[in-house]
Amino acid sequence: MMGVATHQISLERLSEEHCWLIFSQLAFMERTTEERAELETIGRQIARKSSGLPLVAKTLGSLMRFKKTTSQWEDILCSELWESKDVKIREIFCPFLLSYYDLPPLQKRCFLYCSVFPKDYDIEIDDLIELWMSQGYLSQTINSKKEGRDCFESLAMRSFFQDFKEGAYYGTITCKMPDIVHDLD
Repeated sequence: MMGVATHQISLERLSEEHCWLIFSQLAFMERTTEERAELETIGRQIARKSSGLPLVAKTLGSLMRFKKTTSQWEDILCSELWESKDVKIREIFCPFLLSYYDLPPLQKRCFLYCSVFPKDYDIEIDDLIELWMSQGYLSQTINSKKEGRDCFESLAMRSFFQDFKEGAYYGTITCKMPDIVHDLD
């Protein structure tokens, strides 16, 4: 019906400074001026690894937000994953793998469950939390919904979910997993 697309728009990669801005907004959230000054040099080196890709800069910034010490930042900067000979793994998958490896066991388990959803599937957040509960991933207490919400928000903060919008029913919110996350397997 739509025919073949004959016009293609190629987007350029972001500048190093733009990647730094994306990275630093997330990585330095809720940090003091002193902490920012102490971590900026390492942070710029980490942000440079995003290679002009905004989603990678966002993922790295979100990951570093949870790292408190200089040595934790240096561990990410010097990770062996960056040394991969495969450019696709080094530039694109590496930040997601670093974020995944950094997850606590509960969040890993809940994230892995999401592999049952196909690409471009609209995931209703409340239904996803109910599915996690039905699988026994969350504690069986009165606060399990809150635990599920916290888990989801942490995963979303690390860019494992995107395209948030109002669902088909009033008050529901849906999201999708980025295609790149499906490509990790």
